[in-house]
Amino acid sequence: MIVSLSFLSSCQKKNVVTDTVNSLTEFDMPYTTTLAVPPQSVITNNTYTNQSPPFATNSASVYSNYKTSTDLITSMAMTQVNLTTDGPNLDFVKSYSIYIQATGLEDALVASKSNIPVGSKSIESDVTNVNLIPYINKDKISLMMVSSGGGTVAGQTLTLKTN
Repeated sequence: MIVSLSFLSSCQKKNVVTDTVNSLTEFDMPYTTTLAVPPQSVITNNTYTNQSPPFATNSASVYSNYKTSTDLITSMAMTQVNLTTDGPNLDFVKSYSIYIQATGLEDALVASKSNIPVGSKSIESDVTNVNLIPYINKDKISLMMVSSGGGTVAGQTLTLKTN
C-alpha cells in the first residue's frame, strides 16, 4: 500500500504594512510524497509508523522565484494536508498524526485526524500552526505518519499532499 501525503505551506514576508501588501507577499509551496504500506494484518488499536523518503525542499529556488530570501520570511505553516489511497479505502486507519522531520531538528506535528469515516478514500487533515521555516530551509525533509487502526491491509499506496 502506498500512502500519499500532499501539503501546502504558506510563506509570509517581513515588514508587511497593510493587508493588501500582506496578500501580495504570501505564496504557497506545494509538496507531495508517497508512503508505501506493506501488506499486513493490523490488529485493532495497533499503532504503526510509515516514513517517507527524504525529499528536496527546493526552498532557495522557490524564494528566488518570488524575489525573496530566507531572511525575509517571517512565518511558514501548513495550510492543507490530504491523505489519499490507491486501495479500496482507508478503513484500516482510525486516526493518524503526521510529523515533519529534518536533520538536526526535532520532529514537529503538522497534521492529524481522528475518527476517520468508514469507506473514505481521501481525507483532509486538521493542520497545526507549527512554524516550518527551520524545516523548509533545510535541503531535505521527510514526513512520518503514525497511525492507529485495525483490519487487514492488502498493500496500498497512500499519498500525502501538503500545502
